Amino acid sequence: MKKNSTIKSLCLAGALTFVSAVSYASTITATVSGNWSSAATWGGGTAGASITTDNIIIPAGITVNMDVDVQFNSVLSSLNVMGTLGTTSNSLTINALSTLSGSGTMNLYYLELAATGGMTFSGLANIHRFVTSATSLSLGAQMNLMDTLCLKAGSLSLSTGANLTLSTNSNIKVDGGSLIIGGGLFTASNAYNVMYVGSSKTAGIELGGAGAYNVMIQLSSSTQSLTLGSNLMVNGTMSHNMGTLVLNGKTLTIKGNYSSMNSSMLSSSTTSNLIIQTATPVSSTLLFNAGARSLNNMEINITSGGNVSLGTDLAFTGELKLTKGNLNIINSSMVTMNAGSQVTVDNGSILTSGGTFNGSASYNVNYIGSSKIGSLELTGPGLNDVKVQLNAATDSVKINTNVTVKGTLMLNKGSLNLNGKKLYLQGTLSSSTTGYFQGNSTSDLYINTTAGLMDTINFDANMSRLSSLTVNTGNSSNIIIGSNLTVTNILLTTGGITITNNDLTLDAAGSFTGNSINKYVQINGTGSLVMNVNSPSAYVMYPVGTTLGIAPAYIQRNSGSGMLGVNTHNGIYQQGTTGINNATTQSVVNRTWDIKAMTTASVDLNIKFEWTTAMEVNAFDHNNAYISHYTNSMWDVQTATTSSLVSAGTYQMSRTNITSLSPFAVVDNKSSVGIEENQTGSASASVYPNPATGMLNIALPNGSNTFTVYVYDSVGNLVITKNVTDENSKHVDLSPLSNGVYLVKISSENSQSVKRIVKQ
Repeated sequence: MKKNSTIKSLCLAGALTFVSAVSYASTITATVSGNWSSAATWGGGTAGASITTDNIIIPAGITVNMDVDVQFNSVLSSLNVMGTLGTTSNSLTINALSTLSGSGTMNLYYLELAATGGMTFSGLANIHRFVTSATSLSLGAQMNLMDTLCLKAGSLSLSTGANLTLSTNSNIKVDGGSLIIGGGLFTASNAYNVMYVGSSKTAGIELGGAGAYNVMIQLSSSTQSLTLGSNLMVNGTMSHNMGTLVLNGKTLTIKGNYSSMNSSMLSSSTTSNLIIQTATPVSSTLLFNAGARSLNNMEINITSGGNVSLGTDLAFTGELKLTKGNLNIINSSMVTMNAGSQVTVDNGSILTSGGTFNGSASYNVNYIGSSKIGSLELTGPGLNDVKVQLNAATDSVKINTNVTVKGTLMLNKGSLNLNGKKLYLQGTLSSSTTGYFQGNSTSDLYINTTAGLMDTINFDANMSRLSSLTVNTGNSSNIIIGSNLTVTNILLTTGGITITNNDLTLDAAGSFTGNSINKYVQINGTGSLVMNVNSPSAYVMYPVGTTLGIAPAYIQRNSGSGMLGVNTHNGIYQQGTTGINNATTQSVVNRTWDIKAMTTASVDLNIKFEWTTAMEVNAFDHNNAYISHYTNSMWDVQTATTSSLVSAGTYQMSRTNITSLSPFAVVDNKSSVGIEENQTGSASASVYPNPATGMLNIALPNGSNTFTVYVYDSVGNLVITKNVTDENSKHVDLSPLSNGVYLVKISSENSQSVKRIVKQ
């Protein structure tokens, strides 16, 4: 090997060019395949282990086994591999200004490019360990990394035509260097690991491979930081041993374990996201740097359950999603939900072990998945919207504390179980046919809105009870209850209650307060207000009405006790609840009260009904009126009396000793609602004379000689029955009856008529 005498002067003067230096170097060329250390392998000299002035060439078709560690140490030395260079255990180091070139094949155990080393090799390189400190290295080769790429310093750029492929379980160690794309490819679909050491740095494309598995952060001190340059998915373990990981507005997804040491910190912002999606428990506590404790979104999905512990304060501007597993707030830490943020609960909870949950700003909660128990997410004073969107209508969310919802409560699918707690609705309700409330005898519901509730309250048929129901709508509108409901205490502060085809039951020991002319139970169907009436007692008021206003019913028992229901509706129908509406033509109060017993026990009642002059139609005379009872398929007739004046424009009338229950109405003595033809068939029968003193004659238009006559007194008692079978018997003897008003019902095969007659 020929030494060049100008090395010292070159290093001192620095003025000689690379070309002039090369002109003094020796060229050693492999002439046959063999070992590096063998003189027989080379021509023009012998390749040594430390090369300073020689240019080594391995021509195409020649294979050299590098059986010793080899270093190239100066600008006067270079290695050109056109054939094959291989080794199983030795190292090749390109130091100083030495260069590595060629387009052949290298199968190396260890390759290092020092700070000023150069590499223009463009062939195929299979390298176990590749270490580079080169200031700016452009890789043009097809490199398969078998073990470790160590970026000590400088930048390694994958230029056009280059392809760096990582083998399974290979490693990238980032110290002071970086890996960048310069037109080439980074193929990292196999599972590989990345380790960060040294001082602060920004992560590069080394984390961009789909196979990124384990990531270790082992910086030189806790003051150093690793900043993400792009979203990162860690499929294995993130070992956070020293330094701060700055999320930098990116998304960090951990699909394995998170393990930290030395109080290593995360640093995040309102645009950063953290997803923990593991199959095993997370072994370390999450810690965030002071001043950088915000996240946009965070998802916890630990398929084995368990907790993710948070040891510092953390605020959310987006969504905290608990897919599976719990967020445990420890060490006096605080989770804060910022305005507009949301907690989504699937199969997890927010827990505290010394920490707190801050929901003072306006935030929302969304429940999905199967049945669950609500936790801290419902405790914030800023709780705005709550959505229940469970898998099935039979699933439920059970609240575990008193809850105030300021926005919209959305019951889309599944139930909200009040669980003996207080629920305050201060906004609106949105419910579907599969969204329900569940309550019990210790549950309280407060409707305290600034406007109307906007939707119907439905209860689960098997859990339709409340201790108290308070209605306080800001616009005095009614709440609508669309299912049967039993309540111990009802308070109407502003606004009333609307029911349809369901019953609202006041518990036997309960109370109904706050009702007025504008606040009552509005009935828009067949439902009833059900209350308990005992004897002896005063009248029990039923504050019922329709869209036309309140028309209370008052009930007093003469004997017995039990629950009675009252339905009221506009109109007075010929068949009680069906047929022609007599209120369109007759002088009546445009209202029907239908009283029903909730048990089969006998009744003996006194009743009173109340109405306003606005409900009187067709010149109704409240000075000559009575309560008519639809019984025995007809409206009965009573002696007319004067209605009682309750207040200006409000009247009341009573009737005593009611022993059967069905519809009631208030009519005057001019009305024929109770006695005019209540007729079916083609034509009406006729009776004469009227008034009658003895015999009452009856004729059917079709000349039929076969029919039945029923005579009822004014209270509905059947006093005469006669079967007419021939022409000679078409009359009824009224002489045994007392003078008064009677109803005569004539029934034949083809028709039925009811007539009013007067016996004198």
